[in-house]
Amino acid sequence: MPKQPTYEELKDLLAAKDRELQALRGVPVSSVQGGERAVTAGRDIRDTVILTGDRNIGSVETLTIQSAIFLTPPDPGKPEPKVLLWNYLNRVLQETSKVDLSGIDKRAASDQEEARLELAAIYTGLDTILQDADTIDASSTVELQRSEHKVSALSFVSEKPAAAILGDPGSGKTTFANHLALCLAGEMLGLKHSNLAELGDDWKAGALVPVRVVLRHFAAQIGELEGATPADQLWQFIVSQLGSALSDFAPLLQKQLLTDGGLLILDGLDEVPEADRCREAIKQAIIGIGKQFPKLHILLTSRTYAYQKQQWRLPGFAEAVLAPFSAEQIEVFVDRWYGKEDVDRHCNMGDTGIGNTSAVGMFPTGQAVCGADDMAGNVWEWCLTKWVNTYKNYEKSEDNTPEDNESSRVLRGGAFGDYAYGVRCAVRGYYDPDPRSYGIGFRVVAPPF
Repeated sequence: MPKQPTYEELKDLLAAKDRELQALRGVPVSSVQGGERAVTAGRDIRDTVILTGDRNIGSVETLTIQSAIFLTPPDPGKPEPKVLLWNYLNRVLQETSKVDLSGIDKRAASDQEEARLELAAIYTGLDTILQDADTIDASSTVELQRSEHKVSALSFVSEKPAAAILGDPGSGKTTFANHLALCLAGEMLGLKHSNLAELGDDWKAGALVPVRVVLRHFAAQIGELEGATPADQLWQFIVSQLGSALSDFAPLLQKQLLTDGGLLILDGLDEVPEADRCREAIKQAIIGIGKQFPKLHILLTSRTYAYQKQQWRLPGFAEAVLAPFSAEQIEVFVDRWYGKEDVDRHCNMGDTGIGNTSAVGMFPTGQAVCGADDMAGNVWEWCLTKWVNTYKNYEKSEDNTPEDNESSRVLRGGAFGDYAYGVRCAVRGYYDPDPRSYGIGFRVVAPPF
C-alpha cells in the first residue's frame, strides 16, 4: 500500500499546483508596494514581466500603441515599455473618470460608492468664445455671450499648440480637461465609451499621451524640487507624481514627449498663490517646458478674472472663454445627469418600468424636504395657476377662479411615463381642466391622524 502524504506535504503540493495555475493564467505571484497604489509584479510562463494594479482596465495585449518607443524590448530586469504605458494610462483613468459629488450632494457624500459619477456618462460638450488678448476683461464673458460666433472647446484646443481655456468658477474648465485626458487614455486602452470617437470630428490632434498637472500642487513643492530652472522643476514634479511604481516610465515619457509630443494639461493657474513670487516661477516653468518639448500641446485652465492681469498672460497662448450652456446643452446635461443618478430609484417614472401609477410611499428615497412622497413622477399634479407663456407681470389673484373650466392649468412633477428630464421640478406642463387623464391627479394634503 503506497504511503499516504502527510498534511504538510499536501499543503505544499497544493501550493505548488496553485502557482502553476497562476503562471498558466499569466497571474503574478509576488507583490510589492509602490507609489500611491498597490502594484503586483511577477512573471508568466513566457518569462514576461507583468505589472497589474487594482481596478485596471483592459490588457496589455489589447493596448493600441502608435509610438515605437513603447514597442522596444525592455532592458534586462525591467518591465516592458508597453506594460508601463498600460499602467500609466490606467492611472490617468483612475484620476479622471469620476465626478465627485461630495461638494454638490450632501446625501451622496455619505456614501463613497455613490458619491462619484462616471464622467463619460454625464459629460456634455462645451463651446468657447474666442478672446482678443488685448480686450479681455472681467465683463468680457457677458459681452461676448451675445455673439453667435462660437467654437467648440475641443476644436480650439486641438488647433492651438498652446491654449488657455478661461471661465468662471463652476464653468467646467477642469471637467473639460479631465474628459479630454480620459478619452485620450481610453483610446489607447480600447475603451468603448471614452475614446477619440467620443470626442468627435472637433478633435484632430489624434491620440496624444496625456500628462496632467494640478498647478497648486506643483506650486506647493516648487521650492523643494531639484532643477536649475523652473522648467526643470516642473519636469521633476511630473516625475515625482508617477511614484516609484512607475519610475521606469519617466524616461520613456520624456522621450515620447520629445519625439512625438503629447498633451500637457496645466489645471488651475488662478489657484497658484502670489507669495514669494510663486506665480512668476510657475509662469516661467510653463514657458520653459514648452521650449524644452517643442512638439508638446499645452492646455492651461484659469479663471477669467485672474488671467486678465497682464503680468499673468503667457506669450504664445491662444485664449478662449467657455461659453454658457445653450438651452439644448442644458437639456442634454440634465438628461445625462439624472439618468446616471438613477432617478428611477427615487420616483415612479419611465425608467422604472412599472408603466402605471403606484401606491404612495413606494419610493421613500424620493421624499420631499417637507416629508411629502411622490412629488416627482407617478402622476402630474394639478396646480391652480393658469397656464400662460410668460409670468412677467402676472397677477396671482387670477388663479383664484376655480370655477373657470376653460382656462388651461399648470401641471407639475411629471408622471410614470416620463423620463429624467420630465420629472424635474423645473418642468411644467398644462392641460384643460375638463378632460380626464390617468397620468394627471392631485396631491391630497391632510393633517396626521
